[in-house]
Amino acid sequence: MTSERVSQEEAIFHTALEIEDPRERLAHLEKACGNDATLRERIDVLLRAYEATAKKFESGMLGWDPEKLS
Repeated sequence: MTSERVSQEEAIFHTALEIEDPRERLAHLEKACGNDATLRERIDVLLRAYEATAKKFESGMLGWDPEKLS
């Protein structure tokens, strides 16, 4: 994978994270990924992993108290 491709994936992923409305996020992903199914799948995997990890932190499943870290 080229560094250009990695940069593209990072940009799409980070922009998607900033979009809270699911419909707006979907529209962004459709536009940014176009017909590139591989790119779309990679971004979807990243988003699911991020969201699953964030939920674990929020629920305290990892045994960490985020309040104590700051």
